[in-house]
Amino acid sequence: MKQSNIFSALATVIISAGILGATAQDASAYDNRCAGMNKQMEKLSQVVKTACKATKSKECSKIDSDKSKEFQKVASDFVKEWNKVVGNSSLKIGARYFDLGKSGNGTIQSTQRMWVSKGIATKNTVEIKLSELDGKLHVGAHICLLEPGKKTPTYKKTVFFNANASEKGNKKQSKTIKVSGAKGKIVMFKIAAQKPSTNKFKYKFTSKNK
Repeated sequence: MKQSNIFSALATVIISAGILGATAQDASAYDNRCAGMNKQMEKLSQVVKTACKATKSKECSKIDSDKSKEFQKVASDFVKEWNKVVGNSSLKIGARYFDLGKSGNGTIQSTQRMWVSKGIATKNTVEIKLSELDGKLHVGAHICLLEPGKKTPTYKKTVFFNANASEKGNKKQSKTIKVSGAKGKIVMFKIAAQKPSTNKFKYKFTSKNK
């Protein structure tokens, strides 16, 4: 079977089984920590597990093996194919992907944005430096970890921005979140509004896995 047909078949199975990630409706939930991540992470975890099995090799559990790199790429390609199938509907996977050791940026307003590592962490410590570029939105930035194949993410740490008047007056804040126990795990970094607001939060972040 061609690779594109395999991806389409997997997408059909996930749709029919109802194991979808967070939809557009979920973005209105103002939460803390891992809440709202569970379905997104569960789906990604199962995709990684399926891709790992597709390599037909016991080596896929070894982080630095060629097979590990192969199934990480299959998982990433699957997400692209999935989004082609569902288009701009509420079924679209909303998370953004980032390379551990690299950066990302964006703006949220009364919503949340999930960032998911493209591959699994190869070192024990993950450090994310989040910098506010503009805005007054009260947000929480949360890190959770998930072992491929598991359903429940593990909450690690949170930092908050614009929690009071003093912080809202400073639009150039930077805070660092450092967590351990990341080796072999998928890393999810979520920035979420803490309540409905017309304010925004413009940001950039850099990540390290060491």
